[in-house]
Amino acid sequence: MRHQEYRDARELWCNDSGDEWMRRNAEEIDHDATNLQRMGKPRRDIDLECLEAVSRDASILEVGSGYGRQIDELWALGFHRICGLDINLSGLRRSRGAVVQADWNQLPFSDESFDLVYTNGTLMHVHPLIMRRVTDELVRVTRQWLWCFEAVSAKLKPVVYATNLNIPPAWLCDLPAMIATLQPGLGLSWGHVWEGPKGQYAMMLYLKGSTVGF
Repeated sequence: MRHQEYRDARELWCNDSGDEWMRRNAEEIDHDATNLQRMGKPRRDIDLECLEAVSRDASILEVGSGYGRQIDELWALGFHRICGLDINLSGLRRSRGAVVQADWNQLPFSDESFDLVYTNGTLMHVHPLIMRRVTDELVRVTRQWLWCFEAVSAKLKPVVYATNLNIPPAWLCDLPAMIATLQPGLGLSWGHVWEGPKGQYAMMLYLKGSTVGF
């Protein structure tokens, strides 16, 4: 990928386009209804099942936290040591707790700073040519768990949003296969794939340094 292409995409998330994306997602979209349609039951119930093995005292980092919707969900489940990271400042200003403005391919934390690192609809915005670097960073800063919820596709393909926000396309991929290829040192602790009205969605919980399969 050309450096200019990456810089242009990064800039869009930082400016008015990214601000409008955050506002619209926070104020106009019924995420509870969307998740119920995608997965057949409330997202909070699935999170509880997926995170059963994770201590409520775990330190957690969300990469691509936006305005903090998923941070609020985890807070309600009893996880209170949470840090949100995003490149868009307006979203972070809406979020509860500790927040950091930074890029996803250069996380400003030392190795194994958190017990759990997660993404929620974030990797789908990472261009394939820098995906290894981004996933390397996610694995580097987690001590034990990597948790991902993402839209997936059997074939790598761009999805252009039907909006006027000028946000870069999402790149959908086979998330489990991608993680298995790029991060073979992760063992799959819990995983499920749903067939939604607009495609598939996968939630995966990985254990660092484990060779145990699912």
